Amino acid sequence: MTVTLKRAVLIAFVTGTLVPFLMEATWNRLDAMGIHPGIWWSNAAICAWPTGIVLMETSPNWQGYVAFAISVIINGMLYGVIVLFIGYLISTFRPGKDQTQGWWPS
Repeated sequence: MTVTLKRAVLIAFVTGTLVPFLMEATWNRLDAMGIHPGIWWSNAAICAWPTGIVLMETSPNWQGYVAFAISVIINGMLYGVIVLFIGYLISTFRPGKDQTQGWWPS
């Protein structure tokens, strides 16, 4: 099965939109159990969900939910752009690749 650029970006977008939901669910579950993971969880959250920083000053009303939705969409787009950039770098620096075959590595 060959992975096309469109499929790779779509997979990255879906992954980027699922990560905030999983991190939020994990955070709520840890909080319900009374476990406070500390700074390591914050560092992991910033690395995997960089657009989640906008949620620090929101309240749990409709504005907070809109900010969460925007953060999820932007995070998915960010993951897609990163995969697009990696694909471009691979195709640019891959020796012996004929550019007429497309630029996503097969």
